[in-house]
Amino acid sequence: MIYKLIKRMLDQDNYDSIDDMRNKIDVFFAVNPPRLTETEYKELNDILNSKENTVTAK
Repeated sequence: MIYKLIKRMLDQDNYDSIDDMRNKIDVFFAVNPPRLTETEYKELNDILNSKENTVTAK
């Protein structure tokens, strides 16, 4: 559920900043029990990295 919500937010660019979203993803992965699997966490971070590279390239 959390994964789908965050992924939708990223797809729609519905967040304040990349750093803010990265912190949120870290929290959902760090809680016990984790709300994101390791695979979901990696995928969401990959999306953020690609968005960050796009912003940096402009």
